[in-house]
Amino acid sequence: MLRGAAQHLRTGFDDAAIGMAVTALDGRYLRVNPAFCALVGRDEQQLLSMSRQDLTHPDDTPEADARTDAAVERGAQTVLVDKRYLHADGWEIPVRVATRIMRDADGVPTYLFTQVLDVSELDGARRRARAGERRRQRIIESSINGYVEIDVEGRVVEWNAAAERIFGWTVAEVRGRDLGELIVPEVHREAHQAGVRRHRDTGTGPRLNRTLELVAQRRDGSSVPIELTVWSIDDGDEANADGGRSRITYHAFILDISRRRAAEAARRRHSQMFAAVRDAVLVTDERGVVVDANPAAATVFGRPVGELLGRGARTLATGPAPEGVSAIRGPWAGDLLLHRPDGTTGTSECTVAVLRDEDGTPIGTVEVHRDVTGTRATQRDLVRAEQRFRLTFDNAPTGIALVDLTGRLVQVNAAFCRIVGYGEDDLLARTFQDITHPDDLEADLTLFRGLLKGEAESYVLEKRYLHAAGHAVWIHLSVALARDEQGAPLHVISHIEDITDRRARTEQLRDLALRDPLTGAANRARFLAELDDAVARAEPGALLGVVFLDLDGFKQVNDRLGHPAGDELLRLAASRLAAALRPVDLVARFGGDEFALLLPSLPQAQDAAAIADRVLAALVAPYELERPSAPVSVTASMGVALAADQTRSAAALLAAADAAMYSAKRHGKNSYVVA
Repeated sequence: MLRGAAQHLRTGFDDAAIGMAVTALDGRYLRVNPAFCALVGRDEQQLLSMSRQDLTHPDDTPEADARTDAAVERGAQTVLVDKRYLHADGWEIPVRVATRIMRDADGVPTYLFTQVLDVSELDGARRRARAGERRRQRIIESSINGYVEIDVEGRVVEWNAAAERIFGWTVAEVRGRDLGELIVPEVHREAHQAGVRRHRDTGTGPRLNRTLELVAQRRDGSSVPIELTVWSIDDGDEANADGGRSRITYHAFILDISRRRAAEAARRRHSQMFAAVRDAVLVTDERGVVVDANPAAATVFGRPVGELLGRGARTLATGPAPEGVSAIRGPWAGDLLLHRPDGTTGTSECTVAVLRDEDGTPIGTVEVHRDVTGTRATQRDLVRAEQRFRLTFDNAPTGIALVDLTGRLVQVNAAFCRIVGYGEDDLLARTFQDITHPDDLEADLTLFRGLLKGEAESYVLEKRYLHAAGHAVWIHLSVALARDEQGAPLHVISHIEDITDRRARTEQLRDLALRDPLTGAANRARFLAELDDAVARAEPGALLGVVFLDLDGFKQVNDRLGHPAGDELLRLAASRLAAALRPVDLVARFGGDEFALLLPSLPQAQDAAAIADRVLAALVAPYELERPSAPVSVTASMGVALAADQTRSAAALLAAADAAMYSAKRHGKNSYVVA
């Protein structure tokens, strides 16, 4: 009977689908089954001359042996270890090894019985799951919609870049905080929190799995209209540690609809304006058939608006106006004959313009009709129009000029004369080319020629005029082409605004944004931009140097004499640094008493050392401060980093210089170390 049982066990061992092995306590294989041999790619005789340490990946051996030995020593029956075997062909096999520790009647360990499971597919599934999660994160981060995930208590778990742009909070600031306190207006906050609790307790909520338009709150307290879609996910397979409850999370996609709301409001305003226009307005399709009309059109044409729709525009008013977009070569204006249903006629002063879609394709026309029946009314309208134009032209606060098709100035107003410093007669003897700055002339001429060719009806440009006194005047130029009744170019109308002061202020503000306000040196932002540019433009054979500098003893001066004295010392130090450098070098204050120096185009490494020596010598001399009158002294610790090509990034150069500076401090200060 015992022999039969032993034979049965041997048969089960040999026929098992998973790998099995019997090993000595020191790891030597005493017996292996065929499944184990197939798993590791070795035959039985090879394995019986090996140990488990020979098969285990070297990186996994120490931990695996330690866990097995510890289980043997503490009297455990089994031990479970995840590790990697090395296949005979060299590739790795992730396995889960269950080892039973066999003992004799006295409890003394005798050998180890091991079962081995190949978990390659499980390991691959985990990798695929991790890759899927990375893809999900990339999609969420690149989405133009805000994405927010909160837990069952309403605390923020995830917050993408779009949510940061919409609400002004960074992910570091919001993670773990109650969402209601961040984006829900205070008046709705209690209802929001009650809704989260209700769904947590009942699994229901009125706003889940729906798209809603709401008003949220930004970090600065301002309101923002949003489109919100919220759904919940119940990870039923993942139990919480407090008793197996499902893990519920809420996920929301958020779209800032400020522009949509503004566009809707604009459409409403345009609709109201369309209805309020006193002239008749007809909108036609590309064939010239009326598709819309305003209330005033009913009065001008003597028909209800409903009867105007579907009719050809030229059946309502006849004359030379084009019919349909195919006949229009540009904006058209002229008189048309009105035909009313009662048999009477009238005169319409009509303008026709092309309607275009977003791609510029003609899709119809807009006709504006003014009933100017009667010569007297027409003449009065013309006189008033001329008077309005003359009044506007002469008294406009901005410059206006009429220019013929060659560029000659044919009419100018007083404001234009003041801008360029010439009298009216002087200007009328010149062309716009004569007073345009030579560097800006070609750009202006290109646009002007395109206008005359019909490539555009108008253009705008910022350029410089040459003032009569010789200096340049920056102007904003708006140019439109006027045509005669046949659509031929007639002349050009130019509107000129003097923007010299505005541009000067803009340049001043740009300069201030890149300077340290205390010392006048470059600030961190400018230094980093210049460094990136220098790395990108580095030429073969030339060295690029970065120096990181910290003033030794500055804190003692600041603490002993006060911040005003410390500020004065920083200004003096910055001035000395600038004087010690070459004209092409840059000095920047990074903050506190830290400065950085950019040394481009160094012929050799010794040149960086020479500059560092000059800087040390310049800074070590005593400083005469206004208060107190007694001189003070500081030294500097500097780190120097060099790059001979573009293989060393700006960040790496800065890090190397910073580390070298701290090394200089450790070696006694008032010195420099080259990284």
